[in-house]
Amino acid sequence: MSTISWSIDASDRLCGFSSSWLTTVPSGDREQLDPANFLGRPLLSLFSDAGLREAYAALLRSIHQHPRRLRLTYRCDTAGLQRQYLLRFRPVPGGGVCFDTRLIRRRARGIQPGWQVAGSIASTTWDFCSQCNMVFLPSIGWFELEEVSSLALFSGQGTPRLRPTLCPTCLATLRALVAA
Repeated sequence: MSTISWSIDASDRLCGFSSSWLTTVPSGDREQLDPANFLGRPLLSLFSDAGLREAYAALLRSIHQHPRRLRLTYRCDTAGLQRQYLLRFRPVPGGGVCFDTRLIRRRARGIQPGWQVAGSIASTTWDFCSQCNMVFLPSIGWFELEEVSSLALFSGQGTPRLRPTLCPTCLATLRALVAA
């Protein structure tokens, strides 16, 4: 499986993408995710969640202050696949960082029911962990995506908005990685 890479310069601005970048992007999203749309932008500006942005800021500070290679795993699922990736961070000359990601596991799963939810749930925002894909349901807790779809919350019309963040377990893992 091929490795997809992108890099940031010493000021944490996106400055390069491997030629394989767009090969993993669904054809309908290629224009929106074209590297030209991101070159020169601060990496952290792409994170909408403050906690996630701060966790990655701490990770980048750690790599800049103590140049070393780090790695972590994350999930990026589709309706029909569970996919786990390995993300490696490596310092490059001049103070930049290169990010290399590679698919390490994929597992087919049945198509998940549509995110059709009833009533007030349809207008809410649910947090999901961008590392492990767990979903946080207020007053209930963190669940695997497959578990959420089986909780009988889905009926009627509407779609909850999902906001990327880090679950407590993945946040602790990232903090330990930075502290190492």
